[in-house]
Amino acid sequence: ERNDFVDGENVAINVLNAQGSSGNLHDMAQQLADESDLLLGISTSAAQALASVTDDIPILFTATTDPKGAGLIESVDAPGGNITGTSDMVPFEEQIELLISIIPESEKIGIIFNSSEPNSQVQADLAVEAIEMSNREAVIMTVTNTNDVQQVAERLLSEVDALYIPTDNTLSSAATTVGELAIEHQIPIVAGSIDHTADGGLATYGMDYYSLGQQTGKMAIDILKNETL
Repeated sequence: ERNDFVDGENVAINVLNAQGSSGNLHDMAQQLADESDLLLGISTSAAQALASVTDDIPILFTATTDPKGAGLIESVDAPGGNITGTSDMVPFEEQIELLISIIPESEKIGIIFNSSEPNSQVQADLAVEAIEMSNREAVIMTVTNTNDVQQVAERLLSEVDALYIPTDNTLSSAATTVGELAIEHQIPIVAGSIDHTADGGLATYGMDYYSLGQQTGKMAIDILKNETL
């Protein structure tokens, strides 16, 4: 279903990809704001960059775990301003329960994520609470880029009984690497994303990002048709 919009005919879609480099986001956001009637930021950092360059152009966010905490909206029920969108907050309590049910005798549960990704930090904090409520120890190790993942994951997997991975762009890119290491160490992984189960994650209750994108697209169509959030 095209909803009367066809790229190149009656709508122009300009896609810029920072390729994981947050230093590029502000300049890219400004470029898009100079050229666009509607803006979409995928991830918290991208949405924040867009929000920093315009108070007027409608902005949508997606794959943003805690939009209120990130300063993007006033509340979920009443976003306010020129920004709205879709969140990828996962059912972290159920995910931790699932991981513990897979290995009930677990004592230490590892968490690995990129410390510079706000979404991941939020999820990790919530996961730690759930792990500690289950009378188990959370062991946290962080990375700063994909080059760190193999060494850090190897060290973490040697210390824990199970591994939890939030929805994290860096870990998603290195999912196969971590998955292979987990198999070697015989450590089960529950990840935030359903996609991660195809690359080494054992199981999860997670987010379908394709459906999330579709929902965000429907919101974009409504804004373009009605010219209002």
